[in-house]
Amino acid sequence: MKTLGINILLIVGIPALCSIGLVAYDAQEFSMPDVLTYLPVNIAFLSSPQIAWFFISRWIKASRFTFYGGLVGANASLLVVEILVVRLSPNGDSIGWLMYWPSAIVAIVVGGLIGNCMLEFLARPRRRT
Repeated sequence: MKTLGINILLIVGIPALCSIGLVAYDAQEFSMPDVLTYLPVNIAFLSSPQIAWFFISRWIKASRFTFYGGLVGANASLLVVEILVVRLSPNGDSIGWLMYWPSAIVAIVVGGLIGNCMLEFLARPRRRT
């Protein structure tokens, strides 16, 4: 239970910050009712890979290293896609967001594998010299 706050931060907090960043980037186009409509939908879209990974990792009983490795991978994918699509694209290419979920899946798998490798490395017996 001690890690519940960290889990919520990683699962929903970082996508929420990215959503707020997207709204702030396009602030001249939105009124307050639009923002209140836009933010929950956008947070749900951006945090769905992390939420799915949370439930999948609980279902397969993944280790904490694997779980957090997958979450870091998904959040890294989100930040990379946001930088590539929003910040570097001249028109905020909305079709570029289609690569977010597939890249998040790949990043979750890679991050989970790296986390599992770290667990195996740390759990191996040490030789005494």
